[in-house]
Amino acid sequence: MIDPRSLCQLEIQTSDVEKSLRFFSEVFGWPVLPIMIQDLYVLDVPESSPYGISLVPRRSDAPPCEGGIVPYFRMDQSWEIMEAKATALGAKIVEGPRVVPAYGKVLKLKVPGEVLVGLFFPAPSHILQSVE
Repeated sequence: MIDPRSLCQLEIQTSDVEKSLRFFSEVFGWPVLPIMIQDLYVLDVPESSPYGISLVPRRSDAPPCEGGIVPYFRMDQSWEIMEAKATALGAKIVEGPRVVPAYGKVLKLKVPGEVLVGLFFPAPSHILQSVE
């Protein structure tokens, strides 16, 4: 069995590299690094991240993002602030914010480049439980 904690890289396909790069830089604070591996645009995530994240141009014959894996990111700002930042840069709300009792809120977005991402806003009780 492969341990899910062995995840080492997220490769996010996008139909618009420039808009996606701007979104991830301005909303998540992950600018693109000045290196390119094949056609991957490597994002500058914190050193403490257990995996790397990169953007790759979606092939013109590839289907849109619907139905694929959606990465969710834990947020430390309010959903109102993050929703405002995201929509100002062209993200569309696909779902939420949805309240999950005793867990928090989730918001699913389609960001520029036809990329689906989820934002997770933990409930105060969930924050305490996750630290223990």
